Amino acid sequence: MSTTTDSIAQERSKAAFMAAAIGDALGWPMEDRGNRVGGTARVKPAPRFVSWTRREGGAFGAHEQSIAAGTYSDDTQLLLAVGRSRLRGPDWFRHFVEAELPVWLLYERGGGGALKRSARCWSARRAPWNLDQKRESVEAYFDAGGNGAAMRCLPHVLIDHETKRFDQIAKYLDADCLSTHGHPRALVGSRVLSWGIWWTLSRTSSLEYGELLERTIDAAPEWAETPRPPAEWTDAMKDVSPRWLEEWDGAVKEMLRYLSAARSGLAHGAVAVDSETLAEIGMFGRERGAGTVSAAAAIFLASRYTSQPLQGLLSAAFLRNTDSDTVASMTGALLGALAGPDWLGELTRQIQDSRYLEEMAEWLATGRGPEAPSLEWQPSIRTRLYRDLEVSAPGDRIELPIFGSAAITQIEDHETKSLSNFIRSWSFETELGQSLIIKRYDKGKEGTPRWRGRYFTEKSKGSDGSVAKDRARQTALPRRRVGLVREVGDLATSCRFYEGIVGLKRERATKTTVSFGWLVLELRDDVRGGQLSLPSERELAESRQSIRIYVDARDIDRRHEEVKDFGLQAGQLERDPRGSRFRCADPDGYVVEFRSHGG
Repeated sequence: MSTTTDSIAQERSKAAFMAAAIGDALGWPMEDRGNRVGGTARVKPAPRFVSWTRREGGAFGAHEQSIAAGTYSDDTQLLLAVGRSRLRGPDWFRHFVEAELPVWLLYERGGGGALKRSARCWSARRAPWNLDQKRESVEAYFDAGGNGAAMRCLPHVLIDHETKRFDQIAKYLDADCLSTHGHPRALVGSRVLSWGIWWTLSRTSSLEYGELLERTIDAAPEWAETPRPPAEWTDAMKDVSPRWLEEWDGAVKEMLRYLSAARSGLAHGAVAVDSETLAEIGMFGRERGAGTVSAAAAIFLASRYTSQPLQGLLSAAFLRNTDSDTVASMTGALLGALAGPDWLGELTRQIQDSRYLEEMAEWLATGRGPEAPSLEWQPSIRTRLYRDLEVSAPGDRIELPIFGSAAITQIEDHETKSLSNFIRSWSFETELGQSLIIKRYDKGKEGTPRWRGRYFTEKSKGSDGSVAKDRARQTALPRRRVGLVREVGDLATSCRFYEGIVGLKRERATKTTVSFGWLVLELRDDVRGGQLSLPSERELAESRQSIRIYVDARDIDRRHEEVKDFGLQAGQLERDPRGSRFRCADPDGYVVEFRSHGG
């Protein structure tokens, strides 16, 4: 592949990833499981994101959740999780099942039942096909043929888009799929969608109307080859699902039947009626969430709207009474691979975590990206995190597994009909670049949740459901911190001094404050005055309001030089039998004294 051709393929690869995420965000409010307050009957297709309200929680804690415009769901969350996994190279599968899937349970949004069941198995350190668990659980796994695997197949294609043989990609697809779904429908759907994207990215000529669909049908010998799972999986399959190979053949025939129905729909040309063709494929029937159905629908819509990619994405995203977000994500991936990025417009900048999505798209398209931190999941990780959340407040920073340091941007208590059920959500901006929400449900004790008495919002409920009572408690029990607060003019510069030279370690940070425990730097409000005047040599030496920092005797000379190199005012380094010391002014004119200890 020439440099120019490769560059075009990379641009289309990045467009495929962004279009998949955009399709997810457009389609989630329309999804049949979206539980949108007010319904979808009056919603008109439009290329813009909207805020909406979703019913969540089920019988235990039914409540409403506000969803910001451009928010994506589990489809894109798992695209990112698989992307991070593949960027780890040979370690990808272990990282995916031992780290990404268990952690995903903490922040998932709209995940399907089969996905969550399998993720819970991996978090308990066992495969979902493991026969040591209840047989009905293993049977449920082998019956899971949904689109949860096909919806996250894109990273495997993008990172290996230059390969000349599809079976090189299929081995990754199968391993990924079988980690959560055991029915052939899931694998066939993942393979067909992936083949379509892979072939589209490799093309060097313009595409004829319906060519993608025809090529996909002709490529059946490639995508329909019987998979070769590991021995332990095969042993479980023979025990629990002995007709699996027959079901594989049935899923392949089912997919070819759906693709043939799509071809018949395209034969009508410009007068093709999408709803009729999609109904024949099964998009509105009992099996509408199957991997085969969703993949066939996406292939059809991408083929139908090859020359009108935005219209094709909207047609998928605004389908009613079906899995619109997943189909739109799949359709978007195909259309992005077909048409490149130009048609997506401002949507690429308006979607949640747009910068991180673009970075991930670039890393996968080029095959070069940072290796996300990994871990081996333990229940104690969740326990420690929940304990940290219970005593947290907006602005605090918490270490999240995989995502690193994360700032809490919002804490919300959700109203429920039950006076004994409590629900709280914490919103995070992570150091990695992905924003997420962690939600907890609690039955409470003696009318209060486990986080009561630490930090609570105005919507927190007392045992009698009284919001006013809670406000009174909030006034009577404020969150207190004890320490020295210093107002600064440039937070970043002051942090470089106190972290790099003084050697303090930050504990929390917001846009306007950084806490080092006993010392807090707070960005100065310009209304309250400008920077302090720098002290004279005499004032520097005689100030009684200095901070004293003790350092190792072997480091005192180095610290003195570092202060001067930083461009700060520094006094003479004095030495006597008691040790060495010097004073300096920090970037805002406050006096800091360094003293040696340790001989």
